[in-house]
Amino acid sequence: MLNSKSFLVFHLLLLNVCWLFAQKSILATIPHSFKEVPEYYMEANQPALIFLVDYAKPVILNPQEWQKMPKNCAPFQVDLVFTKYPFKEKDWRTNYNWLLENRINNLRKLSPMLASPYLRWNIILQTNCKSDESAAKMFHGFVVKYVPLPEPEKPQTFDVETARYYAYSFTPRTITEAEAEARKKAEPEMILPSHGNLMSVDNIISSKPSANDSTLKREVEKKEMEKKAIEEEGEDAESKKSNTPTPPQSNALPEDKTHFLEGDKTPPSKVIGDVQNIEQLNAVVEGKLILRDSSVYEIMARHTEWKNILIVMDWTGSMYKYGAQLLLWHKLNLEANQSHVSNFIFFNDGNTMPDNQKKMGKTGGIYHAETNSIYDVLQTMEMTMFRGRGGDPQENDIEALMKGMELNDYEEVVLVADNSPVRDMALLDRIKKPIRVIICDPFKEYINPEYARIAFETGGSLHTLKKDINSLEEAYEKDSGVSFGGKFVFNKEHKLVRVY
Repeated sequence: MLNSKSFLVFHLLLLNVCWLFAQKSILATIPHSFKEVPEYYMEANQPALIFLVDYAKPVILNPQEWQKMPKNCAPFQVDLVFTKYPFKEKDWRTNYNWLLENRINNLRKLSPMLASPYLRWNIILQTNCKSDESAAKMFHGFVVKYVPLPEPEKPQTFDVETARYYAYSFTPRTITEAEAEARKKAEPEMILPSHGNLMSVDNIISSKPSANDSTLKREVEKKEMEKKAIEEEGEDAESKKSNTPTPPQSNALPEDKTHFLEGDKTPPSKVIGDVQNIEQLNAVVEGKLILRDSSVYEIMARHTEWKNILIVMDWTGSMYKYGAQLLLWHKLNLEANQSHVSNFIFFNDGNTMPDNQKKMGKTGGIYHAETNSIYDVLQTMEMTMFRGRGGDPQENDIEALMKGMELNDYEEVVLVADNSPVRDMALLDRIKKPIRVIICDPFKEYINPEYARIAFETGGSLHTLKKDINSLEEAYEKDSGVSFGGKFVFNKEHKLVRVY
């Protein structure tokens, strides 16, 4: 028989094992992160509802608080806050498994919105408590953070010259019908059905009317032969692969372009020209969809010398396909244990703020993501999309750079931008580190000279799919492949000024 002391020790061990096992089971149903802080403080200016619970009890004391949720808003993040007392697990007396599960379930009962799989959960343990009395005095409960639902975008139109000035930014709010038609003729894009009922190449060919059935038949037979040859080539390659010893690993990430267009080998049902929503972005990262464009991926992949990077990215509507490439590159690096990124900053130029209220340096819509979890980065991207997709063509690039550079753990700063006008160029003097500027979607060879200023006045560099430009002199070389729409030189204050 067990004596009373042995029974107590056994009971405590069993309780701890049960808590850890069940904690995993309840938290497995929600996307979450853990954090320990001395004491919890709410973020300033963040709209939120606060739900209170008593120390070591699961009942929500003020469920009526949910009625204060504005009708045009929705929750995006929940902080579940409690005390880590006793500090050592061996001293725990409360059944934390039961407590945690019931607190979460009680909150979810208040609204289906609180049971959404898209909510981001932070499990926050406060540690500045040394007794039951001090722990009981600290905050216990939920902080449900919410955001305004975005209003439908109103289409805007610009003439061709304005569209050219705004750097060929192909979004519904900046492109004219004539420009869209011209681009479609230059590079026709495949329109995919919304629910995945995709036609094969053979079905597309056979569905086209033709006066020459024999010609049509030859086309179909040709496609069948090509398809068979590709399959046989794949089987042969796989057979060779199984008999080939594994080469030693390299420090450089292999050039994996299977997520981008590969000529006739890529099934057309998987190819997309743009990314319209978070589902498509996730599908590109998982390899379920393939992008025609690989510019940002290739630029990042060829700069293995960049380490500990702070990436600041314009995350308005025109940039989603480039963000998908960036996230794919980061994911492959993480899987190879070669992560080069220390922080991500995404900005949407002020959330849903009206254009006439945007102030230089105070526009907002800037969000930070940790880099060790693809899920966290995706969540931050989705939240940035959810809170706003821009507005007028100008973007708050400098404000976002300043916000990101408040962090300390980075060596390189990379700005990924879409060539749109910069709202806050007057703040450029506040940037004291070199900026690597990646330009997405330039109009032919034209690059907005504001990005040349950001790159060269800070001692940084400018990067396109074809070229890395490390100085103003290199930009004016014949093979640079870029144009700023005129001639620029440095003045005595090391500012770029237009000569003609």
